[in-house]
Amino acid sequence: MDTVIVRPARAALSTAGRRLQLLAVPWAFGLLLGGEAVLPSLGVAAGPDRPLWVRFLLVAIAIAPAAVWIGHAWLGRIPSFRWLLEWPQPAARIDRDGIELVLAGEGARRFDWDIVASLQPGQRWRHPAELVGTDGTTLASVPESLVRPRPGWRSARTLAQAVVDLRPDRYALYSANWAGVADAFALRETVSVPFDIAAADRRRSAVVAAVCAVLIGGAVLGVVTWLAVRG
Repeated sequence: MDTVIVRPARAALSTAGRRLQLLAVPWAFGLLLGGEAVLPSLGVAAGPDRPLWVRFLLVAIAIAPAAVWIGHAWLGRIPSFRWLLEWPQPAARIDRDGIELVLAGEGARRFDWDIVASLQPGQRWRHPAELVGTDGTTLASVPESLVRPRPGWRSARTLAQAVVDLRPDRYALYSANWAGVADAFALRETVSVPFDIAAADRRRSAVVAAVCAVLIGGAVLGVVTWLAVRG
């Protein structure tokens, strides 16, 4: 395998798109609850007497931001909705000689492995990671959507894993996020204990199994208790 391309599993939202995502639920509840209070003062009948078209219109306006957010991956490619997504969409092209990062607002930037020392995770939640050079300077800020293309607890190949898989002679994994997903690499000689992906996967599977067992046990206990009370 000479070249690996890494892209986010989901289209990366722009700043405006992320704000829409945060406001979708408050907007829906605020409009529905506020509409019930305001419409009667405008002469619109309340309750069962309200015209059906008014109800549909109110609901449509309330869920519009959520609908736009849900369909952002497709809508963002329409000129009128391009503001929803980052352009260009983040991506990474990795080969034996270096890494090319495609970043929003910057375009394509290529770095040879000779000058790349590590990928360090962001210090805060949703904070960009840093591609650090051998001289200690920050070469590029890498968005979370590219560092972990498929977020969550599920096992998935990250940018760091892709780099180490292609250049195990030079780099090693050394860190993981809260879910145990490896998301950072460094020069092999600087990593005293490389991160064990197989062990992390086993721990994650054990945690998921334990959570599922607790949920199923709680549901069974609830049903048994309900039947006992009824009996």
